[in-house]
Amino acid sequence: MREPRPPDRLALGIGSRYGAGYHSSMLHRIHRSGVGFGMACLFIAATVAEAFPQYGGGYAPPPPAPPPSENPPITPPPTEVDPADNDTADQPSDPAAPPPPAAPAPPAQPPARVNCATPEKSWITKLAADDRAALEPNLGYLLPPPTDGVRSLDNSPAAIPTGKIIVLQSVDAAATSPTALEKLATALGELHTSGDVVIVALQVPNKMDAAEKKLEKFQSKATILLDTDGVWCDTIGFYKKPANLIVDRGGAVRYIGLTDKGVVGAVRLLAAEPDRTTPTAMRPDLAKAKSDADANGNRDDSAADAAKNAQFPTFTVPVTNAIDLRGKPAPTLNVDTWIAKPDDTKGKVIVVDFFFTGCPPCRSAIPHMNELAAHYGDEVAVVGVSFENKSTFDAGRNRFRSDFDKVKYAIGLDTSRTMINAFGVKSYPCIAVISADNVVRWQGHPSNLDERVMDPIVAANKAMVESSGGGKGKDPSKKNQRGWATSRS
Repeated sequence: MREPRPPDRLALGIGSRYGAGYHSSMLHRIHRSGVGFGMACLFIAATVAEAFPQYGGGYAPPPPAPPPSENPPITPPPTEVDPADNDTADQPSDPAAPPPPAAPAPPAQPPARVNCATPEKSWITKLAADDRAALEPNLGYLLPPPTDGVRSLDNSPAAIPTGKIIVLQSVDAAATSPTALEKLATALGELHTSGDVVIVALQVPNKMDAAEKKLEKFQSKATILLDTDGVWCDTIGFYKKPANLIVDRGGAVRYIGLTDKGVVGAVRLLAAEPDRTTPTAMRPDLAKAKSDADANGNRDDSAADAAKNAQFPTFTVPVTNAIDLRGKPAPTLNVDTWIAKPDDTKGKVIVVDFFFTGCPPCRSAIPHMNELAAHYGDEVAVVGVSFENKSTFDAGRNRFRSDFDKVKYAIGLDTSRTMINAFGVKSYPCIAVISADNVVRWQGHPSNLDERVMDPIVAANKAMVESSGGGKGKDPSKKNQRGWATSRS
């Protein structure tokens, strides 16, 4: 038996390539060559699965490669990270390395004047030209702070609320009923009751005793302040005609001289404003005065410098008949009527004698006061101050003519008690000695005012005046046609 031929590999490959027809002829050849029927079946199965994959099989050709894209992807170029952007929180720090410098603070904004809107015509109250002109310098600047002569009804220091809208209204309760305060509070309504708006009533220095009694009834409507010497009124510009200033939350004066309607309108506008970030400037004239007072170099306060060098004496005996003002600025010498005016007091020591005609110890002190005036001559000015009105004083002078005909010094009537209240006089007679730089140097009873007290004060005052080129004493006889802080005849 002939050995069977192995399958023709080339034929198998051709069969796979050319299909099943070729398979049939090859099967016939296989059968004739003696290959078994099983082998033939295996051959057919393999070639059919390859040629016709839809009939199943163990091999699947790989899918064809996709056609090349018209826009191939772009590979981004390599970049470097900014060292400042690196997160170095996880990196160990060098303990020896200096800490990084702190970021510089933004520069502070300098104080500036605030622009003020022109009020509607219907808001403006009628004021004399000089009264309005006295108020206008405040517009856009900080409200000047209360001076030493301003106090509340309970004698505590004056305080203006901060961070609030302030309606500062001048009043003269001794001359006109302060019911205007109640009307103003009613007009403001919820703006006032909410606490964001505060009414401050400033009593001008006129008949304080009568004014205080009337104003006590209106403490629930307004904060009541009393200007006992008129200095703050003069600084602000308040005089006899009632007027007002409207101050915003930042302390700047924004409106002046308004009617009640104008006050309400102005307050509503200010309440709607955002808080300012720029500080408000001080009035130029007040800023210069403060700068001169604070300067350590070329000060325009030669009398104060000379006073330090002059070494005024100090006294420790308690003051029992008045407020102790020793070493403090003296309230302004302010009277309502002069019976006899003093001579020029500039550069002199002023001895103020508080008295009244019906006071026996006061009359007994007249010869002693005459002696002081004669002994010190042009270096001392003696001024008697009584709380009596003109008719009462004349009646007392006529009754005690033998005493008052001997008076050789000036006498003024402080009918409104402006000076008397400023000094807090409790009993009479009461003496205050004031140097030429307007500082209280001694207080007490006239019987204790002798050469041991006066000589060192007069000597120090003389040295101060000479070193300052003339001093800066006050002249109470100089009349100011407008203002409270000088004498009025």
